[in-house]
Amino acid sequence: MKNLFILLCLFVATNANANLISLNSDQASYNTNDNVLLNIAVEQVAAEMATLEVDIAFDNTLLSFEDFVFDSMMMSPPSPAFGPLFTDVTLSQPGLLSVAVWWFDATEVPSTSFNLGIAEFTALAYFTASFDIAAVRQFDINGDEIVSAINEPATGLLLFLSLFALFRKKYHNA
Repeated sequence: MKNLFILLCLFVATNANANLISLNSDQASYNTNDNVLLNIAVEQVAAEMATLEVDIAFDNTLLSFEDFVFDSMMMSPPSPAFGPLFTDVTLSQPGLLSVAVWWFDATEVPSTSFNLGIAEFTALAYFTASFDIAAVRQFDINGDEIVSAINEPATGLLLFLSLFALFRKKYHNA
């Protein structure tokens, strides 16, 4: 039983998960001609981010893009002098919605976590909510891309320690 517990702890400790963008639809499934609302939330952005670009993939045979409304809190920065300098929403190709926001500088970004907005679609047929994030890009004020580093557990060390504990116990009991 203890060995199983150690293996489970090792498995859980070696899984890393980082989400910058989360997509949440208002329902799990939709009928033909239903309105589909997709909330786009941004979490844990880089402190120096001044530009955010998000590409969202969807099945254009099941959905028709209608509108995108930016969140009012995202449009109201901490400093009342500036809001986003520029916002853009385009269908860059069928089934790919591109949302971009450029702020005057990194201090104008609402916070490290905020709602970007809501995308509205019309269901063309019965549809089970399924959206994918095709790409997320962050840039600083100079236009340099910010690479988000994901902290990864030291898997080699964890594996070594768990094997050491197993063998130590085995030889200690023998």
